[in-house]
Amino acid sequence: MEQIFSDQVDAIEGPSGAIRTIVDEVEIYLISDPGNDRMRILARVADVNRVDPRIVNVLLQANFYRTLDARYAVSEGIVFSAYLHPISTLSREELISGFDQVLALAKNFGTTYSSEKLDFGIPGAGAR
Repeated sequence: MEQIFSDQVDAIEGPSGAIRTIVDEVEIYLISDPGNDRMRILARVADVNRVDPRIVNVLLQANFYRTLDARYAVSEGIVFSAYLHPISTLSREELISGFDQVLALAKNFGTTYSSEKLDFGIPGAGAR
């Protein structure tokens, strides 16, 4: 898993289980816990106290309509883009896709809030 992750970027740093890279000025982390069969790809997006409180609703809607497998999340006062998956069933393609989605959500924060060119449509936004 870490080898696949490192194949996607120029360089990684950190110990096994908590590696980090920077892509397009976005810090991306791969955190893994084999004992609990879980992994996370995370990118710090913003300090929550610097985000307009109305954006929380936008993030929740984006999670439902404009993201695939990655999501916006808040932890310890930080907005993250995050992808979580069991390690035991994680495929190479899923890991790469999760990485790409986390990066897209981080880069699209404040604009489309999308993990790619996907939009399931927001109710009430079109013809009635």
